[in-house]
Parts: sequence; structure tokens; C-alpha cells
Amino acid sequence: MSKSEALPTIPDRTGTGTDPQGAARAPLQTVPAAVPGAATGHKAGSPPRQVDPHLHHVREHLERLKNGVTHHDRPDLVYLGEAEDDFFWELIGFRLTGHPSLVLGAVRFHRLQLPRVEYGRESLASFLTTPSTGLGGLAAVPGAFPVLLPRAHETIPRFLRGLRAGRRPSPVYLETIQIEMAFDLRLSSPAAVEAMKRSAAPLTAHLFRTSRGHVLRGHSHGPLDGPNRKQRFMAIRDVQQLTPAGRTPLPELVLNRSFVTLFTGIQDRETDLAAANWVPFSAGSASKRHLLIG
Repeated sequence: MSKSEALPTIPDRTGTGTDPQGAARAPLQTVPAAVPGAATGHKAGSPPRQVDPHLHHVREHLERLKNGVTHHDRPDLVYLGEAEDDFFWELIGFRLTGHPSLVLGAVRFHRLQLPRVEYGRESLASFLTTPSTGLGGLAAVPGAFPVLLPRAHETIPRFLRGLRAGRRPSPVYLETIQIEMAFDLRLSSPAAVEAMKRSAAPLTAHLFRTSRGHVLRGHSHGPLDGPNRKQRFMAIRDVQQLTPAGRTPLPELVLNRSFVTLFTGIQDRETDLAAANWVPFSAGSASKRHLLIG
């Protein structure tokens, strides 16, 4: 097993070590406004040699979540592309049918004015269920939406900087039916207020098994409850991936219901103990590969 597949923790999460010049690195707490990239000991957007720059970007995000960081001082280095009065481009991560690894791309959202939310928008689950098409003069394709992709060896901060400078690559169109899972790189939900207004039903604990063999635990309305009954995609918060080696925390996820092969609600401790002994939900039967970077 390679280091990138090690579970249940993400490798090299201490934030210590040296940069290429031998300077000590400080533990990662946030993305400093004055010194971009100081949190990792590398120049902003410059992953270590022979490391996929896109996965490197996701690993940094996971490390922030693990360390309890709650605010991005520099969203322009993490997820924010070109921003206008009514629209903005945001970096989103996808798992796609038939693609072996994670895909990062910029998606254009309508900008919503929500209290205490920077760059507010509709929830990712709602957008993917009914995507806005024809944004910014781009062709409208039923059941799909345009995505701008970074080049294979391009760092994400550089890609986002190029979008803000008006350098826009040709769009590709992503078929929503082929999206297995998606997530954003924020540290709090940009649609929390909107989602609260749409459904007053409380989130409850659930277990999910995916078609790739991942076992996930998190809080959700569930596929049959609240707004999820009519949506292809559902959001899961407080996510943990269960593996033979233990549990790995994950960011808030949006799952395609067709990507979920089994699910069950956890109402009490008795149900929780029973589910742990059902083979499909047992950690021993789960995939060892990390859902995002495996």
C-alpha cells in the first residue's frame, strides 16, 4: 500500500519538517493573509516534487479540517476563481463514473446574498440535481453543466489566479448522472441558511455503502426524508469513512443516490450496535481506499 492510501489518517499531518531551503515548517492552522503558503512550508501552490498538485491541494484541505480551522483568510488560494456581482467560479471536487481518481474543476454559481456567508450560493446538492445551464454565454446542455478544468500539472492557486485574470480554458460538460460524489473546499457550508429555510427536519445519523465499497457514516436527511426525496443528490455532514484500519474524517459530501447501494438510519445505540454487525456496513468489509485521495 502506498503512502497516499494509508488509513485511517492522512499521511504527514503533523505540519512539521523542512522546506527545500531547510527552513522549519510551522504547524498548519490557517492560510495566512500576509504569507501565502506559509502553512505548509512551501510557496503558495507549489506542492513537493513528484506529488500530484491537485491531490496535494485536497490533502491541504483535509489537514485544515483535521486541525479545526474554521475560516479561509485567502479563499483566492483555495477555491475562489473569477467573481462578479451576480456570479462566481468556485472549485469543486468530483468522483466520476469510469474515472480512477478525483477530478477538480471550477463551476459557475449564481451569487446569493446570505447573512454571514461569503460568496453565498445554493446548496451543492440542489445545484447538481437541477444545474444552471447556459451561464455566462456558455451553451446550455440538458442534464449537464460546464466545468473549467486545470491542466494536469497546474497548481490550483495558479489555476484560480488565471481565472481571475480572465484566462478561461475551453469548458467541458459534466453529465450529472455520472457524478458519484462531490464536495467543495470551504470550511463551512455556503448554503447553510438557505438549507435551513428549505427544511426544518433535523439531520439524523446514517450509514451508507457505496458502489465502490466505501462505508460512510454521517448526518443526513437520508434518501427518503425531507428534501432528498425529490433530489438525485443528498448532502452528508460530519462524515467518517469506516475502514479495516479505523475511521477517517471527511468533509461534507454530496452523494448521488445511485452511488449508494445500501443505507440505514441510526436511531439509537441498539440500532448502531446491530448495524455494526451487518456485513455490508462492517469496517472489515469496507474498501481500504480513501474516498477522496485513494
